[in-house]
Amino acid sequence: APVSVPVGSELSLRLFGGREPELRLVPEHGGMQRLTMTKIDSANRHAVVTLQENLRVQIRQSGAEDREWPITVIPDQPPLISLLEDISVTKQFGLRIKYGVSDDYGVVAAAAEISLAADKSATVAPPLRVEFPAPLKSAKNGQMAYADLAAHPWAGQAVQLRLVATDAAGQSGRSAIVNMILPQHPFKNPLARALIEQRRHIALEASRDEHAIRALDALSLYPE
Repeated sequence: APVSVPVGSELSLRLFGGREPELRLVPEHGGMQRLTMTKIDSANRHAVVTLQENLRVQIRQSGAEDREWPITVIPDQPPLISLLEDISVTKQFGLRIKYGVSDDYGVVAAAAEISLAADKSATVAPPLRVEFPAPLKSAKNGQMAYADLAAHPWAGQAVQLRLVATDAAGQSGRSAIVNMILPQHPFKNPLARALIEQRRHIALEASRDEHAIRALDALSLYPE
């Protein structure tokens, strides 16, 4: 019966005694490949092969019975990631994100990508990426992550958030997009609210820098 292994696995062959062998790799598609086995000593040899596709491994050796092993290579699928419950806001106005991940052979990293829902600037702002702690394999009821973005210039703005998971092979999987308002600290002081508003304008629309600077000058001269 064929042996099933993950893509990228290494097949280690070691041959003891006998005459000079011929090692053949016969893929399902494409031509046969002959490999030379490396001598360990005068009688023993070895070879290492990285498996990327289904194939048959054949050894031909004078005076010995032909040997063959069919190998099925299992493709690595991108990881899956999704929210397990709605994103909530903590008492400190941070994001509380409970999510689940799965992959054939393990997820090594997870993050949130956040983009402005309506980017009016001439140059679209790159997504904000928030890295999460490495997912725990032992977490049976999902992973938990927190993101404190209440002081970010995008706080209070409509954003689109999605989760990203990456596996050991470098493949990434993404969740569905969530539309939300990024939480911000409430400011009761009118001056503080005005300063935050001008800071947001500078961050979101570079063309309004001059207008925002004049507004900040006015606030510094007439804070009331």
